[in-house]
Amino acid sequence: MRGPGSIGGLSLVLLFSAPAVANDADLWVLFSNTRFGTIAEIPQGLFKAQQPPANGDGRTFRSKDGAEVRIFGNYNTEETFGAYKQWLWDLLPRERIRVSYKTSGEHWQARSDLKNANSPPVVTGGNWLAYSGYQGSNIVYRKQIEGCDALHTVSAVYPRALRAKYDPVVARIAGALRCKVPLDCRKGQSDCTYLVPEYNDGVVWPD
Repeated sequence: MRGPGSIGGLSLVLLFSAPAVANDADLWVLFSNTRFGTIAEIPQGLFKAQQPPANGDGRTFRSKDGAEVRIFGNYNTEETFGAYKQWLWDLLPRERIRVSYKTSGEHWQARSDLKNANSPPVVTGGNWLAYSGYQGSNIVYRKQIEGCDALHTVSAVYPRALRAKYDPVVARIAGALRCKVPLDCRKGQSDCTYLVPEYNDGVVWPD
């Protein structure tokens, strides 16, 4: 994170405008959360999925060398996205996060490089925000988009010493963040139920 507009050494222009490339040896798979409809992509060979939380809001993925990625959804408890964004910006200093860059917009774009993904290669939506910074010896990053009646988040923490390895990985994960209306909610919120995604030996497959 040298100067504004970077995650580690990675340009935010690159992050939000072009797909990032990770190690071709890592098998990327689709993660789809049933409760909120959050969709992202994760390199199966690099991260191991942890047991899902009881509330079924998403999943945590950890690597062997200390990186952690969380992909999850939640409802916006503020009246507007703008109010939520201000609440989050105010929270960062209390979390002792030294922010080096933060940005937001009214039109997000997600790009998928998966050939077998059951969705268009480019998807667009509404409000979004992102920030990066330092917390102790770690790089922290967060991207959130608004859509499908919820907020959808990619959150990453990894050691500064490994930023050359994880900057492009996190860029691809965040760049593919998108959503779909949960199947159980399409008839109306009163009919909405959630199912905890099945845990299958650390691999999250498309649902």
